[in-house]
This record gives sequence, C-alpha cells and structure tokens, in this order.
Amino acid sequence: MKLIISRILIASLVMSFVGTSIAETTIKTEQQVEQKSESDKYKVNQSANSDLDGLYNEEQVNAIISLAFETKSTRYTEFARLFNRCQKQPNHPDCGDSYTAKRTQYEIAKANHAVLQMVYKDEFKYLLMPEVNSPELVVSLQSLGYLNSRSGEDVSYEDTLTALNHWLSANRMQKTRDIYLLHALLVRAEELSQRLLNEQESA
Repeated sequence: MKLIISRILIASLVMSFVGTSIAETTIKTEQQVEQKSESDKYKVNQSANSDLDGLYNEEQVNAIISLAFETKSTRYTEFARLFNRCQKQPNHPDCGDSYTAKRTQYEIAKANHAVLQMVYKDEFKYLLMPEVNSPELVVSLQSLGYLNSRSGEDVSYEDTLTALNHWLSANRMQKTRDIYLLHALLVRAEELSQRLLNEQESA
C-alpha cells in the first residue's frame, strides 16, 4: 500500500509540472503490477534479482542528478529575472511568449530533477519504461546524437534500445536488455542540460 501511494505521489507531482507523460507512466505501471501481465515487454520488473545488480553506475547517476539540479537552478534564475521584470513592466515585449517559454523550461527542469530523485530509490529503480514514454526518449536520444532518424519518423523499440545502450556505454553504465524509467529520466536530464548549454553558447 505504501508503494502504491508513493507511485501516485510521483504521478501527481509530474502531472502538475509537465503534463501527463511520466504521470501516465507510473499509473500504467501500477495497473501492470495489479494485472501481472506477462505479455507486455514494458511491464514492471518486480524481481530486482542478481541480473540487475550493477545496472546503474551510482557515481554517474548522482553526477547526472547533480547536472539536473544545475539545469533547474539556471532555469529558475532565468525565469525569476523575467518574472520580476514583468511584475514591474507587464507590457514589456519579453512578457508574452518569452515569459511563457522561460516558465515552461523551468517547470520541465524542476520536474525532471524531482522525479529523478524519487525514482532513484530501491523501490522504483527497476520500473520498466512503458511505451507512453518512448517518444520523449526518442527525441532526447536524437537531440544528443545517439539516434539517427528524422523528426516524426517511427522508431522501433529495438532501435531505441540500441541507441540507449550507446548512451549507457558513453556514460560508463552497464548495457541493458530492457529500457527502465530511470534510464529515460537520465537521458532526458542530459538533453535538457545540453539544450541549455546550446542556448548559452548561441546567445
């Protein structure tokens, strides 16, 4: 019961920040646990057995979580600066689409960091990534250069897994036969950081 409540809290938190994608993941995962489906390749791996030992490089995971925190902090500074300006000058040109964009960027970075911290716990580490999260992972892997495919093009699970394993190797982590939710969150964290760096370099 405690585990179910914790999953619902994660879903609620992410729902309030960035929509339904990861929230749907945890809700769908809970349904999979209840149904104990053996046919769904995205089902929860409930037995964190010896095959999963060493799946995550603790040092590297913590480094990426720290990176996610830095991204969140920078995005907050950008948003807070614009928020203060718009409080004083609501008709300023930056208080329209630019304001909305900065707020969204901050909320996405905040959600990514918060959920990373919660999912990187023993009871959540081995939640397999449901299919609903695949499009976001594909975009992240494309943005980071690990997946060569055109925008909008359908990408198979196998191709996504291959690209993820390239990313895992580059980040000194064990290759995997399955895609876990934590994997998707870690890749997303790097993508968000890289996007921020690109913006800073082009400014």
